Amino acid sequence: MILLQISAGQGPMECCKAVGLALNMINKQCLDKGIKLDVVETITAKERECYKSVLLQLDSTPEDGARQVALSWQGAMLWVCQSQYRPKHKRKNWFFSGQMYDIDDSQLDNSVTFQTCQ
Repeated sequence: MILLQISAGQGPMECCKAVGLALNMINKQCLDKGIKLDVVETITAKERECYKSVLLQLDSTPEDGARQVALSWQGAMLWVCQSQYRPKHKRKNWFFSGQMYDIDDSQLDNSVTFQTCQ
C-alpha cells in the first residue's frame, strides 16, 4: 500500500491552497495512469478547497505506477503566485511538502492507527 501525505505544515492560507491544488493535480495524474486514489483523511483550512494536510492511498497493478506518482510528490515543493488572500502582500513563494510511505499491509493489525497532530 502506498500512502502519500501532502502538508502545508505551519504555513499560511496560501500554503493550504497549494495543498488543495496539488490534490487536484495528483487526482488528475492518477486518473490518467489508471491508479486508484482514495482520500484517507483531510484536515481542512478555513477557506474553500484549502487543506492543512491530506493523506492519500494510491493503488495500482503493478504497484510501481502508484509508487512513481507518490515519489514525484515527495519533498519540499514551491508554488509561486500572488496571494489571493492578501492582494498587496509582497511574498509570492509558498511552500508545502509531500511524504510517501510504502506500507506492507500484510503486516498491519489493529494495533496500528494513523493520527494527525495539529
